[in-house]
Amino acid sequence: MMYIRLCLPKMDHALAKIFFKTAKKIYGDKIIVDNDNTAMRYHKIEDTHCYDILLGEHSTPKDSHNLSKKLDSVFPDELNFEIEVTQDS
Repeated sequence: MMYIRLCLPKMDHALAKIFFKTAKKIYGDKIIVDNDNTAMRYHKIEDTHCYDILLGEHSTPKDSHNLSKKLDSVFPDELNFEIEVTQDS
């Protein structure tokens, strides 16, 4: 499975909601809703809070770049965040 992941220094569901809405505009039908009727999952990696959106198709570098650029314009300037595309092994 392929995921687009947002990592933040602290848990922030409001920013996660913006992330999902923005990703939905860019990825559209590539986003998959799983059997639990869930399209985004939260988890923690060490001290980082991550939100993953499941993608049914491979993400293009252009899609990822567009998402990062859009989030950069709507997230607070001082926020350190990371966007990555990852895949289950």
